[in-house]
Formats: sequence, C-alpha cells, structure tokens
Amino acid sequence: QELAQLLRPASHPQTVLVVDDDPGVLDLHARLVEQLGRHALTARNGREALTMLEHVHPDLILLDLNMPEMDGFALLDVLRARESTRDIPIVILTGRLLSDSDLERCTRGVAGILGKGLFSAQETLDRLQAVLERRASISSATRQLVRRAMAFIHAHFAEPITREEIAAQIGMSADYLTDCFRQELGITPMTYIRRYRIRRACELLRSTDQSITQVAVEVGFADTAHFTRTFLREMGMTPKAYRKNPTWG
Repeated sequence: QELAQLLRPASHPQTVLVVDDDPGVLDLHARLVEQLGRHALTARNGREALTMLEHVHPDLILLDLNMPEMDGFALLDVLRARESTRDIPIVILTGRLLSDSDLERCTRGVAGILGKGLFSAQETLDRLQAVLERRASISSATRQLVRRAMAFIHAHFAEPITREEIAAQIGMSADYLTDCFRQELGITPMTYIRRYRIRRACELLRSTDQSITQVAVEVGFADTAHFTRTFLREMGMTPKAYRKNPTWG
C-alpha cells in the first residue's frame, strides 16, 4: 500500500472518505479535505461507508461516531476485523462527549480524535495533513497515555485541575505531557481544558435556564468575569449573546 502511494501519479490525489450523518457537517468536512488538495468521498452512515469501501481504498477515513443504522463504533469494529481495511488510518471528528470507555474503544487504528468545536478549521486541516503525509508521530503507547489524560479531563473538568495533576494521574512529567499533547492534538493540555469547559458551557446555555454565574461554576470557573472573558475569546461573543443566538454546537 505504501509503495502504491509513492508510485501514484501527481494527477491522482489522495482520497479521504468522510462519514457523517449531518449533511451540513458532511459538506463542511468534504470542503476541508478539498482545501488540502485531496479528493473527498462522502457517506452518511457506517453501512453506506462499508458499501463504498467495497469499491475504493481511501488513504484516510474521517469518521463521526453518532450516526443511525451503523454508528462509528460499529464501523470501527468492522474495519479492524477486515484485512482489506484494517490499515486505513482513521481520524475521529465527533461532537460526542467521549467517556473513558469511549476512548478505550477508539484505540486500534485511530490516528487522531478531534472533538467538534474544540479545534479551529486550520487546526483540523493541520491534523489531517499530518496524518495524510504520514509524519512521524508519538508511539501508540504514548498516544494511549494522551487519551487517558483526555478522559481524566472529561471527568474532572469542573474541578481546578492543573497540568501537573493530570500528568501525575497518568505517570509522566508535566512537560512531557505538554509535548505529547502538541504532537497528538496540536494544542497544550491547558488549552484543551479551556476549550472543553467552554464547549460544556455552550451546552448548558442552550439546554438550561441556569444563570451565567451558575454555568460558570458548573464548568470549572470560580470567577464569572473570567468565564465571560474566556467565552468571548473562544466563541467571539459573550455567554449572554450566545444564549440568545446559539450559533455553534
């Protein structure tokens, strides 16, 4: 397969299969792929993706998890069981709030996990480009440690956790944790925590009538003014404005 890629004519760009049940997201991600100069194929669920994979062998699969008929987890299981597809790299790009057990299921063959809303379009492009160019990356064992750190953050984001505390939980130094996060996700652990908190705040602002102060405390901000400044920097609007016009999520 690698030899075939090296011998591929320049007129035949790499192919990325984008799998997502949301038509708007599917179109957006296909356009991101095309911005990289790659050819995008699209499927609306796991079954449709499997049908396409009988005829094409993409260089990368960009996969959502929450889909009807066959979700991303079920598709992952099938892809890893088949000799013809088990070596295709997969990047998961999902709005699902991943638990520790979810992250455990996204291990073998998954080259990256990107939460929708946690990464800018450019950061997403950079991650996809790195996978497609097969740049040297951290070992699978270290990648698992990063995902354990992500799971810890997801479980404790409302607490005043520090980089050092996260590193201690998974048995590495704080500086090495930061290096691994940069290689795996392109951002630092503290940036990931901040964005994850804001994402959870967006959900509360959309789905509850809690006050801004209550939302701030629930997602780990002790100071409402700090929460508002951080929210404005990440979302481009205040929490109050977002509640009136929830344009993201």
